[in-house]
Parts: sequence; C-alpha cells; structure tokens
Amino acid sequence: MVARREYRDPESRHDFGPMDDVCPSCEALHWEEEKVVAPPKDTRSPYNISSNHGKVALDKLKAPPEPLHRLFLGRDSQAQEFWEHITQYNAALPSNSQASWEVKAQT
Repeated sequence: MVARREYRDPESRHDFGPMDDVCPSCEALHWEEEKVVAPPKDTRSPYNISSNHGKVALDKLKAPPEPLHRLFLGRDSQAQEFWEHITQYNAALPSNSQASWEVKAQT
C-alpha cells in the first residue's frame, strides 16, 4: 500500500477577482468584498481581518531572497513552471517544516 497519492488540481476553483483593495491602515491587500459594512467610526481601516481596524501594526515584509524573488516576478520558463506548480510545492512544504525534539530517557 502506498502512503501518498499524486497531487491533482481541484476540478474547479472559485475566483474572487483581483486582490487590489489596499487597507489604509496597514497597506494589506484585500478583495473589495472583505470590507466591513459599517466599520467603527474611530478607525482608519474598513477591514476587520487585516489589522483589527488599525489596532495591530506589523513591520513590512522584507523582499524574498533573490532566487525566490526571480521565481515570483520573472517571466522566463523557470518562473512560469514555478507558478504552474506553486500549489503543489506549497502542499509539499508543511510536511518538511515540522519540528522535533529528542527525548532522553532518565537513568
């Protein structure tokens, strides 16, 4: 018996369209549909899920290292292959990022 199967993309995907709404508080990108209908009056952010209406502030992310940056933004065949299979790579990584600790028996 084999413990794993070949990855297959889902038959259909839902598309929310472009994620191009910028939160004025934290500059996170959102879909238009994520806006809160009636945000609190004492807030700069119409989104509850990004920065809790501006109450949470995070440092900006640093640019990824060069090989990864090129794959994300490149137009060459290697970057295209990366984007075609990115969900497969993402699905494979969680099993490779587990931590473990050695437990020594007491004598």
